Amino acid sequence: MWRPIVLGLFAALAFYYAGWFILIRQELSTIVQIFLLLAAAGIAVIPVRAVWKVTHLQVWMTALAAAGISVVIFVWADQNSHSVSDTLNRAVPAILLVVAVAVRIATWPHRSEGLSAQG
Repeated sequence: MWRPIVLGLFAALAFYYAGWFILIRQELSTIVQIFLLLAAAGIAVIPVRAVWKVTHLQVWMTALAAAGISVVIFVWADQNSHSVSDTLNRAVPAILLVVAVAVRIATWPHRSEGLSAQG
């Protein structure tokens, strides 16, 4: 039930970017941001079969890595920005992709002894 809502939110953000930045400002970097948003939406919405099971430790390590990568992306996006909206427009699409991957990994079935192939 939550997947159509997530897809709708990502689509709304993508249409916002497409309408404003491509039609008015005509920036190439915006096309990259739109593809990042669409990739995050695809990861969040399309069901995938897990071929391995993760442990709780691996979930926590994934969450910490995603948080660290998100902080690095935010700092990078904030270096040359002139306002809060500049920073958010640069950082949010990439951070959403990182979060979508981390959530996908964290929601796979858990197993106490670690990675194991399913047969």
